Amino acid sequence: MKTFQLALPAMLLLGLTTATIAQSTSILDTPAMRQASINNLNSEAIDFWNGNHSLLATTGLLYEDDFRKELGISEKQVQTIQDARLSIGRMSIVSVDGKSRIVANDPDVQLFVDEQSKLGNPYAKDTSEEMRTKYFDLELEVGTLIRQKTRDVINETLTPEQLKKAGEFHIATMSEWEFISPNMFEVLGLSDEQKKQLGKVKENMDAEFKKQLDRKGEIQLKVSEKIQVEMDKLKDMLEGITPNTEEWQKRTANVMKNVWAANPDLVREREATVASGKALGDKLRIEMFDVLTDEQWDRMLDLIDNPPDYVKKILRKWKEASEKAAAWAPGPNSWQPGDPIPEKYRQERQTKGNFPRRLWQPVSPDQLEEIR
Repeated sequence: MKTFQLALPAMLLLGLTTATIAQSTSILDTPAMRQASINNLNSEAIDFWNGNHSLLATTGLLYEDDFRKELGISEKQVQTIQDARLSIGRMSIVSVDGKSRIVANDPDVQLFVDEQSKLGNPYAKDTSEEMRTKYFDLELEVGTLIRQKTRDVINETLTPEQLKKAGEFHIATMSEWEFISPNMFEVLGLSDEQKKQLGKVKENMDAEFKKQLDRKGEIQLKVSEKIQVEMDKLKDMLEGITPNTEEWQKRTANVMKNVWAANPDLVREREATVASGKALGDKLRIEMFDVLTDEQWDRMLDLIDNPPDYVKKILRKWKEASEKAAAWAPGPNSWQPGDPIPEKYRQERQTKGNFPRRLWQPVSPDQLEEIR
């Protein structure tokens, strides 16, 4: 997956394709460019966190046969969504009075493109850092806008029942996501008061969440740069070989292994970030779970503990892909997300009951450790 920076299934995990499409490391020489690269890696995770796009648009589920069959998604619906996505994001270069100009198919996207064009070339050596930052910020806003519009098309194209099942799927597969979003729980039938409480949880976690994403993004850039160095060593051997083919994979099989072996400090940094992400993910889950009523909690547990057969089938596919990707990792399952529900919290919930808690209070680090 492309990954979001949520820890999505394996198709989103960092792999050799990151290096093959990466530009020269010199492109990251300025702080603005480096931060822009991190922001780009995190953009879909942040949009998901903010409720600005549908996971169906990025996980490939619309093209997963078992998923489509279970939800009754027709070829026509998929084509409608696909055509809309292409239309929203389509851009072309035209010549006006001898000058090239980028023209977006969507008028709202065009507004951002026009603003970017006024700022000039962000990659030029004489471009100021302030100007680069403005340019890349606009680029992120364009991406968010396109994902918002795609989400709206999906919501308009699928039926309420299909959207409900899609929401239940996301809960049933919660173990595959490093972080969750308040929007995921709407399928459980939240009251207005519960939505406000979840919004408060999100607000209190915003800074910590984004800080964690920046840590992960920085490591991904470092890994990508190290991979590029290894790939440069194989340049002659890879000449004429199509990227990501079986032959390509065979010739680059040891690249990740070499990167980790040569960079133990990076391994430790990565593992520390995985651990902090797990702790933050647990904290976030617990605070959001506290908002659910006992009835909603039971419904969520049933979806997680007793998923439909089609969900199990898709989870097996994701697990197999994740295990294959983990062959490059410095330790077993180092990028695997944690369990969807901390076991001690599950026990506490079953024992104490009386949820949601009337007076919501954020979970402290000591309370989180006790629950674990």
